[in-house]
Amino acid sequence: TQVSLGEIWGFIVGWNYFIGSIVSAAAIARSSSEYIDSFLNEHANKFFAQHMSYGNIKGLAEYPDFLAVFILIFVLIFVVLGVWHSSVFISIVTFVKLFVILFMITVGIYFANPENWSTPEKFAPYGIPGIFAASAQCFYSFGGVDAVAMAAEEASDRQNPSRAIYLSLVVSIVVYITISAVLTLMAPYSLLSKYAPLAEAYDKWAFSGAKYIVSVGALCATLSALLVTCFLVTRVMFAMANDGLLPVFFASVNQSRQVPIRSAVFCGILIAIATLLMDLHQLVELVSTAMIVSSILLLSGVILTRFQPGIQSVKFETAADSNSKKGLSKCCPCIGAASVQTASSTATYQPVPDLFNSIAEKDEDKALFQSDCSEPNKKTNFIANACVTCVVVFTVVLCALLRHGMAKLEQYEFWAIFSTVILIILILITLVILFRQPTNKAVFPSMVPCVPFVPLLSLVVNVTLLVNLSFWTYIRYAVCSMTGKLSKETS
Repeated sequence: TQVSLGEIWGFIVGWNYFIGSIVSAAAIARSSSEYIDSFLNEHANKFFAQHMSYGNIKGLAEYPDFLAVFILIFVLIFVVLGVWHSSVFISIVTFVKLFVILFMITVGIYFANPENWSTPEKFAPYGIPGIFAASAQCFYSFGGVDAVAMAAEEASDRQNPSRAIYLSLVVSIVVYITISAVLTLMAPYSLLSKYAPLAEAYDKWAFSGAKYIVSVGALCATLSALLVTCFLVTRVMFAMANDGLLPVFFASVNQSRQVPIRSAVFCGILIAIATLLMDLHQLVELVSTAMIVSSILLLSGVILTRFQPGIQSVKFETAADSNSKKGLSKCCPCIGAASVQTASSTATYQPVPDLFNSIAEKDEDKALFQSDCSEPNKKTNFIANACVTCVVVFTVVLCALLRHGMAKLEQYEFWAIFSTVILIILILITLVILFRQPTNKAVFPSMVPCVPFVPLLSLVVNVTLLVNLSFWTYIRYAVCSMTGKLSKETS
């Protein structure tokens, strides 16, 4: 994002990932405590609610969850010990988690009741808007794949992280859909428990012993997710501090453990504060907002990179070497084009010579709708930037109108229909102008297919999810964003 849109937008994405990881870790810690509390028949929740309640203060949780803080401290110990200890912990809990997932799917199918999916009211009581609203809140569930790219820098075998990301996404999607399907087939949606719904559903609609097996698996899943999130956020903070976007104090690495301990401790404090002040629902919405905004900026950057002039290709010298650790550092001349030597291979990257050094001056004067030049230049790049910005703005307005003005559209209100048609026409005109601009010929080891169609489609989905979040979530996100701006100015 920094390469394609500029430093301020790169900082916003980095800060969103930082805040998103902090809040996500807090949400996962809260979720972990609920499954531990299910073993205790919810005695911990009842104790905190009765003796430490915040009251009915708007924007705060009902009570502080100290059990979640103890879980957080336990996980942070592994993060501080180093990558090897973290990987061992992850391997153990992942093995248990996969076993329990297979158990849940098998048992859930056996006790499934198709009657629960017999009518739309039973399967989706809130309709399509309810599905979009829930999807927006659950957006954070796919945030863990960012840790794959972050961890690649510290891996002993630095293979192309794209394959790991694709595999993680496919496995996650299959597991999410399958577990959701068997759960809603077992039990009606309205009867699911607020706390530890998976464990309680298997206890009530399967057999009593299943509750403890599911709780162990769910606890392992949340603990592994919590460790990965804590690992990710410490690296994000270190990287931003190392680039001067946060105070340089956090750019220190412990020599014996090779871990940014200062960042880990500071992030742990922030996670603990968020865990004590906000409930699970508020945390989930806030982290999803940060991730959706980051995704919108990232998608815009993916599109604009294809329209930038002077982009160099990155290729592998040998077919056997699929290392792409420093691929991004060579995508732009301003970042540098030095070869990269890896510990696991003697092959190096050799950037293809810049193909765009001889852009003719006459290309700068091409007409807006008749961009016949085959190579991008400053003018076409500016037009592409303006088009993508307009598409994002028009799409946000259109999705907000459809979200909040659907009733007026169904009543054939003139202003609603007119506004919708105008926005659609503006989006189409802007896309026509964008598609007329030339793209560069740069190639990379891993590339998004069908650009700009795939990023544009994903952008529409992300904006649709964004407008389905609650008003208070936008307020919390604005406060977090202002905090990030002040931190950047301080650094």
